[in-house]
Amino acid sequence: MSTNLRYKKGGFEMVSQKFVAFLHQLISREFKGMLAQAPDVRVLGSAEDQYAGMAASLKTSLVPFTSTSYQASEFIYVRLNLADDVVPSMDFAAPVLNVKETSVQGVATFVAAVPAPAAETYVERMVGWKYQLLPYNLLKAGNKPKAIVKQGMIRSNAVNQINGNKKLCNKLRAPNSSNVEKPFPGRGHYSIKFDVDNYPGGMFCVVPFKGNSILVSREAGTHKSKVDNPSWALKERFLAFKGVASALKQYPDRASLLDGQFFVDTTLQIALVPILAGLEERPI
Repeated sequence: MSTNLRYKKGGFEMVSQKFVAFLHQLISREFKGMLAQAPDVRVLGSAEDQYAGMAASLKTSLVPFTSTSYQASEFIYVRLNLADDVVPSMDFAAPVLNVKETSVQGVATFVAAVPAPAAETYVERMVGWKYQLLPYNLLKAGNKPKAIVKQGMIRSNAVNQINGNKKLCNKLRAPNSSNVEKPFPGRGHYSIKFDVDNYPGGMFCVVPFKGNSILVSREAGTHKSKVDNPSWALKERFLAFKGVASALKQYPDRASLLDGQFFVDTTLQIALVPILAGLEERPI
């Protein structure tokens, strides 16, 4: 693990070692027998320029959303290399608030790349009682989610296959809020929330990029979240990625000539840059 420390008020402020140790335990439990190698876990200072090294051409695809940023002390970044043919790796990042030598998790952002194209950017929305992937451009043009589905406006066989899979659709939206319990009974909790109503990408989105598809998912945490003991449903996020990736590979869309839009806040920047840096451009 590499650690970058940030100097503040006469001392170093950093993610607690307990937090990092419990995170390793969480990964081991969730991915028992599935890791191709040891996870890469890093702590990043909040003042770092997460755009550093990003090509100018990529910056035009990024739409910053400051309303979803966090006043975090640090950020944690994790790369998981998995023994899986469909989703061989998954990255995630999360803000961490340091309070009196303890650490509190924030909303995690998960990213994976699929070597199969999506025709356009798709974002998660609720339609009736189900979560569905809908074309962002149709929503942006003012079409109602229900009308998009009812009128058969989705042309992608892959996305229609995903939207018809109730079990998979339920995984598209992870909890956007959670409570992180304080160390002692009766001391209350920290409330964690992702402002999904003001975030165009929803809790899950699919973005075409250079002949590939980038999958993005958010999660605030589970009911087991505690100070210094982070808890995200890591395997559930992986299974959501695998279900979507399988459909994209089985029913590949004609690759878009234009890259899709990433709706970026700081945690997505952190998780996205390493993925895109190692991405092989595919013929369009």
